[in-house]
Amino acid sequence: MKRTTILLIMVMGISIGVFSQTFEKGNMAGSLGIGLPSNLVSGTSMKMPVVEGAFEYCPFEKMGIGSISLGVYVSAYSYGYDYTLWGLKYENNYNTFVTGVRGIYHFDFVTLTGNSAFDKLDIYAGIMTSMSFRTYKYTDYDWVGNNWVETKSTTTSSDFDIDTFIGARYNFAGPIGVYAEAGYAIRYLSVGISYTL
Repeated sequence: MKRTTILLIMVMGISIGVFSQTFEKGNMAGSLGIGLPSNLVSGTSMKMPVVEGAFEYCPFEKMGIGSISLGVYVSAYSYGYDYTLWGLKYENNYNTFVTGVRGIYHFDFVTLTGNSAFDKLDIYAGIMTSMSFRTYKYTDYDWVGNNWVETKSTTTSSDFDIDTFIGARYNFAGPIGVYAEAGYAIRYLSVGISYTL
């Protein structure tokens, strides 16, 4: 057990020591984060922020001033509104699951500027096509006889979206880093942690 622990520490130390942030052919990265949803229905409020995960891989040689990676994206979030009228509580909830594919261009500012300050910083921009699967659950009441009768209903829908986004990843401890992305179709802004190999 001690030998395994020491070996893991040595491997992590070596990877941190030799790691370079420039995203290039053969590199892959995964990320987990939370964000602020951008496509709420008018009059609703957020009930759960965007919880997202992404993975990308760079299969190409450098193109121009950077490299192109391909990736997948998944997220989930919810929003809705609740109110009480005449003592009756109305609940309206939208639960959304998103899955998509992304193409990302990583700018090689180290080579472009000759400034080693960019060595730990990955600045990128991309485009994503995605499908959003939405479930709408709501409560209604009907006057039956002399009483209000509660009914709960569920409907489903799906939407196709194209999103452009920009982002930056800063690796503060070798392959371990933090990231921030801004877009418009799914979330305005998201932040989280990342791991690059």
